[in-house]
Amino acid sequence: MKRVVIYKVIDTGEVKYDDLDIRICNLVAKGFTYGSIAKALDRSKKTIEGRVLNMCLAVDADNKIEMILKVIAKGIIKNPFDKDIQSPNTGGD
Repeated sequence: MKRVVIYKVIDTGEVKYDDLDIRICNLVAKGFTYGSIAKALDRSKKTIEGRVLNMCLAVDADNKIEMILKVIAKGIIKNPFDKDIQSPNTGGD
């Protein structure tokens, strides 16, 4: 029987996240609770908690906020609020 890989692994050197990890990161970055992430991804809350813990360990983060900041800095996910941030007017008006 041939095995089929059903997810893509994102490899940024020492950190590897699969598609589920990326979706979880994006939802955590947007402020979703573990319960709402679990419901949206049809997983248990414990599964989401475990995945987030493992992602924190992978980037040597003490909490999920530090983990999100690190994965954004590594380019694993994009800052979900970038489009909402406006630069101050630096013109001479």
